Amino acid sequence: RRVHGFVSIPVTMAAARFAEVVDRVIDRCAERAAGVETSVFQRPEKIHLTLLMLRLYHPDELAKARQLLYDLQPFIAELFAAEDVLRLKGLNYMNDDPSEVHVLYLQVAQDAVADKILKLVEELTGRFTEAGLANANDVQHNEKLHVTMMNSKWRKTEEPDAA
Repeated sequence: RRVHGFVSIPVTMAAARFAEVVDRVIDRCAERAAGVETSVFQRPEKIHLTLLMLRLYHPDELAKARQLLYDLQPFIAELFAAEDVLRLKGLNYMNDDPSEVHVLYLQVAQDAVADKILKLVEELTGRFTEAGLANANDVQHNEKLHVTMMNSKWRKTEEPDAA
């Protein structure tokens, strides 16, 4: 059965800064990469770091997931400090041919906060897998921690003109 739901950390980015990144990417990539245009970028308020994909199919599974997250609060409070900041670096793409880019993402910088996030991912994975709400194959690994900025599946197509 396919993945349904995920656990994530919201990534706040000022709308002006986000628009600046989008404009820069479009300016640099539009001629070389077909289809790189505004509608394929994530909205700034939806930017997030996915930690774990879930398999929630029934209301009781959703309730179980909520309880697991609630139970994790002391672990999270002990792990992270108020001054911890997620640092992102380098815009990358997910395929071998830059002219056929479908996904652009920012990597998480490898630092102490990234290490804490990986500890959180490990704890989430253990608890949610044990509860049957996640599959070990859906786990985010160190090299895959990223924030998706653009995905061609988000493309908004124009409605054809009515004749």
